Amino acid sequence: MSSELLRRSCFGDFIVVWIIENEDAGNNLADTELDRIRNSIKTFNDTNECINYIENAKNENIFLVIPNSLAEVVISQVHDLHQLDSIYVLSSQHEERNTLYAKLKGVFSNISSLGEHLQQSIQVAEENAIPISILSSNAISSEDLDTLDPSFMYSQLLKEILFELKYNQEARKHFIEFCREQYADNPGELGIIGQFEHDYANHSPAWWYTRECFLYKMLNKALRTQNIDISCKMGFFIRDLHKQLEQLHSATRPKAPQILYRGQG
Repeated sequence: MSSELLRRSCFGDFIVVWIIENEDAGNNLADTELDRIRNSIKTFNDTNECINYIENAKNENIFLVIPNSLAEVVISQVHDLHQLDSIYVLSSQHEERNTLYAKLKGVFSNISSLGEHLQQSIQVAEENAIPISILSSNAISSEDLDTLDPSFMYSQLLKEILFELKYNQEARKHFIEFCREQYADNPGELGIIGQFEHDYANHSPAWWYTRECFLYKMLNKALRTQNIDISCKMGFFIRDLHKQLEQLHSATRPKAPQILYRGQG
């Protein structure tokens, strides 16, 4: 397996795959509405290489952006791939596309309008991908064990194991080295990883988790796919985040239910 396929295994759940026709078009991606999701964008100049990347996706959902000139050829080859979430065509002129392609979400005349639509679609997809368990471990009786969602049982057992482990500065150092390997071709994320290395103690775990970056994407995906290796590498952070949430809960003790949001940092 190539190093590229090895690295991609712990990217976020959603990736924007973009076929760029020329260098000028690639440069136009900077300083646009795509700034928020820039670290989730992977660009290709070669169509066949792009299609191969999509075909080999395992745990990612792909948002595909293609120029109008390549639309017919590319869409017919990738439309039915289960890992492809949706398709967006970028065209200098407004054109109607074949409505038989259910995953085709629209033809956009400029990057600004496309970026706004992409951000909304990815946000909805991320929210829908987060697993929710409505039972607490204290509410489980022995009779319930055979009917519990396996993912809930997994999360409870993993949490207990991670909190029993001992962590030191080396644990964070190894995690940072691991992240640099995974995002070796992503300058934006590498910059944030450097900040995480030097400024981790200057911000709360919740601040880091709600920041738009590699951290929450990697953690959410590791938990969703039950990737024990990555979960253990992030054990120190999961523990710190859990402790902070416990402290906040103990300090507030709200009488009424509260609505909490991820992504406001």
